[in-house]
Amino acid sequence: MIDTIKITKVYHGGSLKASATLTIGGVLALHDIKIIEKENGYFIAMPSQLIKGEYRDIYHPISAPARQVFENLLLRCVEDLMQSQESSLFYQCQNTNIPFLDLTYDDFQIVNQL
Repeated sequence: MIDTIKITKVYHGGSLKASATLTIGGVLALHDIKIIEKENGYFIAMPSQLIKGEYRDIYHPISAPARQVFENLLLRCVEDLMQSQESSLFYQCQNTNIPFLDLTYDDFQIVNQL
């Protein structure tokens, strides 16, 4: 269960537009999720590490449905951020009893603008 999402604009130019941090179950924080702008929209890049000459994700969703939930949430949050004048937005899940695969953007609310 994703409890909170913090999304922050990146202002150095280039294709990297924002970074995100999520908290899960009140016990785990996932940092440095990158939101990259491509020709056909935004792309979510998970944190990676160079291992034996190859970049590998440090953590990532392990099923297509989980990836879809994850990407849908982050992409909607990025849209909010890019349309706002704020440098960061902080979202909180309003119902922590919802199973992860049933989460939607509508289950989250901006609780403050950082």
